[in-house]
Amino acid sequence: GHQEYMSAFLLGDLFVIGAVIGASFITINVVDKTDNIMRDLKVLVSKFEIDVYFVMILILGSLWGYIENYLFVFLKELDAPNYMLGLTLTVGMFAGIPFLFLADPIVAKLGRPLIFMMSFFTYAIRMFGYSFLTNPWWCFPFELLEVVSYQLMWVAALTYCPLLAPKGLLATMTGLAGSVHYSVGRGMGAFMGGF
Repeated sequence: GHQEYMSAFLLGDLFVIGAVIGASFITINVVDKTDNIMRDLKVLVSKFEIDVYFVMILILGSLWGYIENYLFVFLKELDAPNYMLGLTLTVGMFAGIPFLFLADPIVAKLGRPLIFMMSFFTYAIRMFGYSFLTNPWWCFPFELLEVVSYQLMWVAALTYCPLLAPKGLLATMTGLAGSVHYSVGRGMGAFMGGF
């Protein structure tokens, strides 16, 4: 008479073990660390292009965080079954796999700024579409748009780092981009959505 989630945790454990085994075969070239991290951060945030980049990543992260935190709540209000909640993530991620194989040529052809604009536009379409849902099953066409709003955007964002980062600060900039999107941006989206 209660929900059983043990299989999900065991499957998650298997994925973690597989990731650890796979990661143990990766060769990593370590670059000497810099002497002054605060000076390096100052160099990063003093460039206008990098500031605009981080603001875009922050806003896109907050939009992603908003959907990730509140879509399930909304779908449960529409009486969606529990298995459908996981299926929404699965559909969006599996649809993105073929695009990830083609991401480099797509980014090269369209350009990173256009992909960022397309990502903002697809987030607007997704949220506008969700607002009119009365049947939870109609969320799947909007979940397919995650290919542009998340996967393709993140490839463009990460491949922008080597172009924008000052010499010797590529790892710092890539780490900051991930932190701004996944931590600060997602947290802002959850906070603003809850507010």
